[in-house]
Order: sequence, then structure tokens, then C-alpha cells
Amino acid sequence: MLEQLKKALAEKVKGLDALETRAFATDATEEETKALETALSEIEDLKKQIATAETIEALRRDAAAPAGDTAGTTTPASAKSATEPAQKLGAVMCGMIKAYRESGAKGFKATASAMSELGHESLANDLVAANTKSMNSVDGASGGVMIPETFAPDVIGLLYPMSSFMSGDPTVLPMPRGSYRQAKGASGATAAYRGEGVDIQVSNPTLKDINMTAHLLSGIVPLTNQLISYSLGAAERFARTDLAMAMSTKMDMAGFLGTGVDDDPTGIMNAAGVYSVAATNSTTPTQAQVDADARKLLNRFTRYPILRQKLAWRMSVTTKGYLEDMTDGNGNYIYPELRKESPRWKGYPVEVAGTFPENLGAGTNETYLALISFGHVLVGDAKGLEFAISDQASIKVGNDMVSMFSTDQTAIRATMEHDFTTRYYEAVAYLTGVKWGNA
Repeated sequence: MLEQLKKALAEKVKGLDALETRAFATDATEEETKALETALSEIEDLKKQIATAETIEALRRDAAAPAGDTAGTTTPASAKSATEPAQKLGAVMCGMIKAYRESGAKGFKATASAMSELGHESLANDLVAANTKSMNSVDGASGGVMIPETFAPDVIGLLYPMSSFMSGDPTVLPMPRGSYRQAKGASGATAAYRGEGVDIQVSNPTLKDINMTAHLLSGIVPLTNQLISYSLGAAERFARTDLAMAMSTKMDMAGFLGTGVDDDPTGIMNAAGVYSVAATNSTTPTQAQVDADARKLLNRFTRYPILRQKLAWRMSVTTKGYLEDMTDGNGNYIYPELRKESPRWKGYPVEVAGTFPENLGAGTNETYLALISFGHVLVGDAKGLEFAISDQASIKVGNDMVSMFSTDQTAIRATMEHDFTTRYYEAVAYLTGVKWGNA
């Protein structure tokens, strides 16, 4: 069995070169990468089986040799027969029983003492020596260095806040040329009653336009080629996934709260004309206060039914938690619909906006609560998320240019181009200074 295992291990190791070449090729598929990982896992399993088989072989050899024999010593036949493997075990069991019955003692020292009293002194000495000098997995010098560590090749990702802008299902408009423009009514025609023979009043509707221009979102992560190679691609996968999450989080924040300063897009909550009002100034508002604040936003959408398309709430995790836990005098939840798997409040869906800050205001405990008609939110998409990888490029790190080729590194670059707006500024309304539950 041991020889078969060693032969199988040698065959597996021999095939690693081909698997490694395919897995690290620039056009490597996911299946080829997994094939290498599977082969490495099978090699580790074979190593463990070989170690187990070698241990069993060693135990068999030890059990076959008389425990009490020493060089140059003649052992009587009766003593030899008493130390056969099965009889050794019997002697140990007798010692354990004697020690426990007479003194309630346990452990190898008490067992060895009882074995000596029963006439198995040589075997008792062997037992003491084995328990004080044997190799073990705890101490490195005694054998611990031979125990391989279990290592998972994948990297545990970072925590990122919940993205909720695109989950509102806004209208995505392609911008292949980097811009989008659409005419929109600014003021409408008028009509009036008149007397017979009196001239009809003339009115002129006016127009304005909706404009979106692509804003470039990007990021670069450099990795040494040794790290990529030694980690079997895990470092590259982690960097790519982490960069994608960072891009998604930044886009989510900009969609709601982009400042429009410098190269940042203007978020829909910061657009001109959007309604905002201060919430009740309390960390523990009453039901009446909460309902009154919610009504300030709901009224903005009641007059125009078209604005109720995909109408939904966005709130911070603390705000939602406070509303969920509000109870009446009898301990009943005031807003039980918030505690469901698909939470709703005041009849409309609720999602946590993980990118809403909760440290605003003088007390660093304020946030926002928004009601948004996502059916009238527009996202101009000039280019979706794209990755580029290069070991030839030069990138700027601080004020210095660093060559990937000369430093033996690989750079992973992610880019997106987009903008945000609404068909109507009335499609967004929000509360400021929300402290609910955030003491």
C-alpha cells in the first residue's frame, strides 16, 4: 500500500508542470485554473495518506519487537512470552484497572506503578519512557515541524457597504459618444375663459434639455508577479474582485450624493430643485413625529401619479433599525411590514443605502432618508466595468512613475464611464439631519 501511494504521488507531481503552464497562461480558462488547484489538493491528500501509512508500518515494527529486550541480555522464555504484543496490551490494561480500583488514580504514571507491582517492571519502564520522550505534534523539535498547515488558496474579501442605487432599477441609457441630450418641457401652455368676441390669450410653452456627460471612474492595483505566481492566481482574483467592489461602491455613492465638483458627477440628491427638509431633531422621535416627517416626503408624490413609478425608500441601517423596533404601549410593532423579508414602509419598498453617511452634522450622528421615483432616474452608460491587465505599462504612484516591466509587476486597471440625472427634479425628496436611533 505504501509503495502504491508513493508511486501515485510521483505521477501527480510529474503532471504539475503542464497544469501550471496552462493555468498561468494569459488566456487561461477557469477550468484550467481549477484543474491546477485540484491537482495540488490531491497531492496534499496523498502526502497525508503516505504519512499515515508510514506511521502504521512503524507501529507494526515496534509491536513485533520484544519491549523488554536489551543488547547482550538473555531473556527467559517466560518473560518473552509475557511481552508479546497482545500480552503487552493485557499487562497495561491490568495496570490501569489495578491503579483505578485501589486509589482511583489515572494516567500513565499510576498505570506504570501498578504494572511494576504486578511483575511487569520492564514494560512499565518502557511505558514511562514512551510518554516522556516520544515525538509529538505540539513541540516543533519533537515532530511538530512535520505537520503541514492547512492553507486555503482563496483570500477572504473585505466588507463593503450595501449598494442600493442600481437595485432601484433606474432607466439605463447608452451613451456611445460619451454624452446624452433630450429636450424637456420647462413651462406649459395656458388657457383662460373669455367673453364673446374677445381675443384669445396667447401662450408660448418653453423647453429646456436634459444633459448627461460621461464621468470616468477608474482604479489601478499593482501586484508583483511573484505574488501572483506563488499564490496560484489567488492574489490576482482577490485584487480584481476587490477593485470591482470598490468601483461599485463609489458609483453607488456618486449616484445618490455626487458633489458635481471637479470631475465628480452630480448625484440625484444634489441636483438643483430637489426637495429636502429637516427631520425631527431627536434621536428617539415618537410615532407621531416620524409619521409627520414621512408625510412631508409622501405629499411630494401624491399630486402627480406618474411620479409613483418604482417609488422606493432609501435609508441608513440605523434608521431602518430604529423604525423596525418601534413599539406601541402594548409592545406591538408599529411598522411590522419593515420586519418582513421584503420590507415596506408606508406602502413602498425599503432598501438600506449602505453608502449614506451616518456621521453628518455637529453631533456626527446625522444621516439622510430619501424617497425616490426610480422610474424617472436616468443613468447614462458610456462604458460598463472593464478590466485591463499589463506587465509592460508604467503607472503613477504618488509623484513617481513606476515601470511594471522593470519592477517585475503586473497592474490591474478598472474603468467605467457614466452619469446620473432625473427626468423630473420632483422625482427625488429627502430628509436631512435624521438622527433616529443614532445617539
